[in-house]
Amino acid sequence: MKKHPTISSSKFRYYGLCTALLAGFLIFTSISASSQYYRKKSDRGRNGKKNNQYGRNIVWLEGLGSNQVIGAKYERILMFGTHFSMRFDLGITPFVLDEKYNFIAGRSITPISGMGFYLHFNPGPIRIGLGCSVLHDIFFDGIPEVTSDTTGTYSDQTYRARVMPFAVIEFTIQDHWTIRAGYTPIIDPPNESQKELYFTNLATIGVGYKFGR
Repeated sequence: MKKHPTISSSKFRYYGLCTALLAGFLIFTSISASSQYYRKKSDRGRNGKKNNQYGRNIVWLEGLGSNQVIGAKYERILMFGTHFSMRFDLGITPFVLDEKYNFIAGRSITPISGMGFYLHFNPGPIRIGLGCSVLHDIFFDGIPEVTSDTTGTYSDQTYRARVMPFAVIEFTIQDHWTIRAGYTPIIDPPNESQKELYFTNLATIGVGYKFGR
């Protein structure tokens, strides 16, 4: 059986906890300042002055979640009024996370596609979102579970799709910078290479930059 580069579950959980604590500190220390900033902008709008137009594009650097360990995403925002929006995103990551919280590196590339619906609390920097991403695992030399199968029945399989619903909360800082945190379990359904469904609990945290119109 081939051995693949992995990181143990204990280290992965430790790094995840440290990262989540750091993200939580950054998020909650910025809420007060951002809320005051948005209220001032809202007051300017009621006084007849023009409000700033918010960016409709976001570039994300995201850890855990649908990025598995770390990855990059582009997200397009479609506004419906002032309180609701729909988003489409595309991303990519070179990592694959298994059901034991270990990840495989250097064996694949995973494009990510997704869609979500967001509720905006205006005026204010806070949004909550619900949606779903699909992980398109494209392996260079076969799916790991298949490659290690001594029967060789599915040794030519190089693609697997996994589903990842998400629930997130976001905070925008000074119009352009956005911080995200949430819950994003991985659902790995049965397929030609496996006989059972895997359900993996996972969080997500990310930092994004908003731009454009």
